[in-house]
Amino acid sequence: MLDFAKLRAITPEDRERMEREREERLIAEDKARRAEWSKKTLTATLQGDVESRFTRTGDRVWYLRCQQADGKTVFSVYYVPEYMSSEEQYQQLGTLLPGSTLELAGYWKKRSWQNQQGQTVDSWEFMTQTYTVKQAIAA
Repeated sequence: MLDFAKLRAITPEDRERMEREREERLIAEDKARRAEWSKKTLTATLQGDVESRFTRTGDRVWYLRCQQADGKTVFSVYYVPEYMSSEEQYQQLGTLLPGSTLELAGYWKKRSWQNQQGQTVDSWEFMTQTYTVKQAIAA
């Protein structure tokens, strides 16, 4: 049996409602995934300016160089959520000033590559899923 209700024209109100529901679903899925992947938590002090770049696929990535209380340097990578607007991103970047204390939640990932001498180099990066500014520095 055919469902002729699906053939009716979609009103602008219905289209807006469906788009809003889709966006809410995507945000909920992203937050659930980030919570699931947040296996470790660390507290560190931001050492320099945050580097904001794009990947080859168009994702925005923030690179954070931090230092833990024991003096160890942590290189952290944060993939900015797709649903975050440019204004929200700039506002968030304004809170990430050198010297700020951050609490990062995420997981460790090993990177391997060949240097110019052809030797394999390994390093560990912290893949930040969520972060909280614990102690902000005034701009």
